[in-house]
Amino acid sequence: VTSPNPATRRTTVTFTATVSPVAPGSGVPTGTVRFRIDGVAVPTTTTLVGGVATYRIASLSVGRHTISGTYNGSVSFQPSTSGNVRQRIV
Repeated sequence: VTSPNPATRRTTVTFTATVSPVAPGSGVPTGTVRFRIDGVAVPTTTTLVGGVATYRIASLSVGRHTISGTYNGSVSFQPSTSGNVRQRIV
C-alpha cells in the first residue's frame, strides 16, 4: 500500500509491504524487501519488522508512479514479488 495517495509534491509518501506465509506455512517472515518505483529499484533494501517493511520518500515527481516490492526470501520462506500499486503525485 501507499499513503497518502494521492499526495502533493514534496510530501513524504510511505510504501508498506506486508509479507505473510501461504498455507500450510506459518510463522512471521523475516528478511528484506526491495521496493521499485516505475521499475527502478530504490537504493536500499528494507528489513522486515513483524513481517512488515516500510519505505519513505519525499522526492517523487508530479504524475503517476508504479510501485512494487520484492521479498528476498529467507531460510524458511521463498522469495516473492507483489503486484503493482499506483501512486499519484499532484
